[in-house]
Amino acid sequence: MSSSPRVQHNKPPVLEGQSQGSSSIMGREINIESIKALERQIEEGNGDAIELKRARNSLLNISTIVPPEILGDIFSWTLIRASSFSGFCEGSYNFLLVCHYWSEVASHTPKLWSFWGNTLQEWEKWHSRHPGFVPLDLVLNGNTGRMDNSIDSALRGALRDRAAQDTIRQLHLLWDHKVPLSSIISSLTPDGDRAQCKSIESIDLRSFGPSVLDVSNFFSRTYLPKLQSLRLHGVFKMASWGHLAQRTTLLTLLSLDIDKSPPSSTPTTRQLFSILASNPGLQLLSLVVPKIPEDSDYGSIPQVTLRHLKRLLLTGDLHRVFSVLDRLAFPRPLTFIEVTALDSTVEVISHTLGPYLQRYFQCDYEPRDRLAIEAYSSYNHISIVVKTQGGTPSFSPFLAKFRVSLDPNAAESREVLESLCHDFIAFTPRERAYAFATNLPRTRLEALLATMQNIERLGLSL
Repeated sequence: MSSSPRVQHNKPPVLEGQSQGSSSIMGREINIESIKALERQIEEGNGDAIELKRARNSLLNISTIVPPEILGDIFSWTLIRASSFSGFCEGSYNFLLVCHYWSEVASHTPKLWSFWGNTLQEWEKWHSRHPGFVPLDLVLNGNTGRMDNSIDSALRGALRDRAAQDTIRQLHLLWDHKVPLSSIISSLTPDGDRAQCKSIESIDLRSFGPSVLDVSNFFSRTYLPKLQSLRLHGVFKMASWGHLAQRTTLLTLLSLDIDKSPPSSTPTTRQLFSILASNPGLQLLSLVVPKIPEDSDYGSIPQVTLRHLKRLLLTGDLHRVFSVLDRLAFPRPLTFIEVTALDSTVEVISHTLGPYLQRYFQCDYEPRDRLAIEAYSSYNHISIVVKTQGGTPSFSPFLAKFRVSLDPNAAESREVLESLCHDFIAFTPRERAYAFATNLPRTRLEALLATMQNIERLGLSL
């Protein structure tokens, strides 16, 4: 971002009885006699009253001594949003009303206008203040502000201008209805069939209305070489997921929660892994995958290595979830892994997730890692949690959470579920555990407790 242009200070008028060269007002220093003289001129109506008042106020305002670049930075620091969809607090721009100097500094500080607010009303109010060359964070939270379904022609034109100028840095839109998201996406979509290069770094689209939001043209006509974060949550239409694999290479975050989208708009396993292979720098991967269609050549899909992955969240049918886990290679243990398998049977759990847990927990843990294990079984689900406990700021925290819910049509006995939970505990690094919590009967745990020497030595009990 370019530096703020320097504001030219208005020189105070020459006081009566003073020459231009002998003015007693030295720069911006406060001079009581000069202030009194200016006030006399204002009272007597001598000279331009507005200019005289500005000169007097500038002498009274010690902030005028502060360089405008620094004052502009201070203004920017006051405009902090809590999250990606939040706006500024009410009255955040009231500093514009303090004095003419502050207003002038603000008008010459481009980064103050890189955000239009997070409601349609604020967009309409502030978009005209945005300098065309300044990167724009375009944020809309449809849960706040006006709830109608239209954007006016002036705002639509401003969106098209910003898209054409390629100054949009972040595109974060959340709405419960198809419109105005469709109008906004349409305004930002390049014309023609050829893909245009755009400098967008973060896209977060969340559409939870009953209608399907069509983003096919936007992604097919947009090349995103700088995109680092992509979230799609809700109901979408995507004609071809191949565009994402071809036109993104720098993603560090990918989050897809599109399980309610039409089956034709969800990626196949091969398409998904093509996207992952094109973005080897991924650090966070979050997928809700119950409806990913199978490929006819599913078995030939190669494994993808994500060496920088730190957080992995998977939710869906166990078979689909395991098809992703089975083809992903990443460092172990991850900082955070959460796997939620839905509508499973004990047999499938035993033959897929069980062996995976055994392999996953065969890691080289840090000597200082103090582990806590939690294992719970209920009438329809089992959960296993392994995490670091306590330690110093230099320790390596991690959390692994595996949860399976049973098919509601399955009639498994409590004893079978407890036995499965017991097996899962056996796969964990229990010899390194310093804390252990479970709802299983102690009679089922005697053999496992014998391997938890740290817990016994520290006198910890169930």
